[in-house]
Amino acid sequence: METAERASCEHLQLRQGEWGQIVKSPSTLKQYIQTRYEASSSRLRYVLLVGGREDIPPFTRTGISDLSSGVPNSDSDVAYGQLPGPDGREDHVNEVYVGRFSVRGIPELESMVKKVITYERDLDASDTWLSNGLSIASNEGTNAGDNDETDREHSRLIRQHMLSGGYQQVDTLFDLPRRSVKPQDVFETINSGVGVITYIGHGDVRYWQTSGFTVGHIEQQLRNTRAWPFIFDVACLNGKMAEGPCFAEAFARASRDGEPTGALAINGSSDNQP
Repeated sequence: METAERASCEHLQLRQGEWGQIVKSPSTLKQYIQTRYEASSSRLRYVLLVGGREDIPPFTRTGISDLSSGVPNSDSDVAYGQLPGPDGREDHVNEVYVGRFSVRGIPELESMVKKVITYERDLDASDTWLSNGLSIASNEGTNAGDNDETDREHSRLIRQHMLSGGYQQVDTLFDLPRRSVKPQDVFETINSGVGVITYIGHGDVRYWQTSGFTVGHIEQQLRNTRAWPFIFDVACLNGKMAEGPCFAEAFARASRDGEPTGALAINGSSDNQP
């Protein structure tokens, strides 16, 4: 089963101390990426940062928390790939796609690499969980969301697109006026096997408010040692590495009895969202 296009990898020969100069500040690293992008005959397309925030600092953007001061102070790995065009202006479209293995050492790195290689190379038609999804949403957002949709309405629309696009089953865990989603609902569904999770609701550095699902549940309750989802996470602060290990890092780093669990990848915010 083919799950991704083939890619080539450049092995860079760097002089002693050169890497330290490249990553000494976000601006020098972004300039390096810009230079490689412009110099590459095939155009640089992907960058993978390997290490925690203290090893490779994220770029910064002006987030909601920074509006009063006007000083960019919100972490953004993605912004490293948002490069100036010929007119010298930046936008929020990525010329280069940027990801991160946020690891604290070799064991965590080996776990993440194992997940990716297994996902790309070893999955087959028996892995029916790939066509399963999970949509989690709060009971809020009236006249405030995209197209004035509530979180539930928007999640239902995403679910419809997933089913029409080939997913066989997309479970919903929605907060209702008389029933709230519980942590057990979340980890039992993940453990049963899902390929994609969407979350729309409140969050904080170490939890989803809808469900009360926390870093502790990720570390203690997940047993999905082969079925790792992608997670599209629309919540405040779940990706705030500055107060890590944050919720997103816990999902990426998770393991049980030496086998990787958690998520294959997660896209989460480092700041509050409007």
